[in-house]
Amino acid sequence: MAQHTLTTLHALLARPKSVTSWSGWLPRGNHAGHLIGTAALVDASGVTIPGLTMQLEVKAPVIAIACLYLFSIMQLQGRDRSRVYQLEVAPAGKRTHRGLTTIHGPHEHLLSEEPTPVIATGVNCDSWDECAAWFLLRTSIVAPTLPNPFKP
Repeated sequence: MAQHTLTTLHALLARPKSVTSWSGWLPRGNHAGHLIGTAALVDASGVTIPGLTMQLEVKAPVIAIACLYLFSIMQLQGRDRSRVYQLEVAPAGKRTHRGLTTIHGPHEHLLSEEPTPVIATGVNCDSWDECAAWFLLRTSIVAPTLPNPFKP
């Protein structure tokens, strides 16, 4: 599969899709305290979108306001897996990106472009469910909810 451009990525994000084969929340082997879960992405006809997966990750915070939530769409090409879209949620006062611009708090990545801050109400450490809903909206993933790692 060819690499995405911003144009093809925007088209992909706008196209309705859903998830299947949710792995469940599992400990991430190389990051103590992290949970990770993945699912395949399928188009409106139920056909798997080649190489694309949804990946969710949370870091168990020492204190409640010190969250790290990653909502990602990943592309697998051969043995390489790369991020095509990601919503990163962290406390508003925490520096989360240092590049051409410094970003504090939630932001989103599109391919390898510089990330942009997310200032949407509800996209913060206080509500996994609101962050998940915003991710689903931005990526056109049709799902009633995403599994909340903080609720049994």
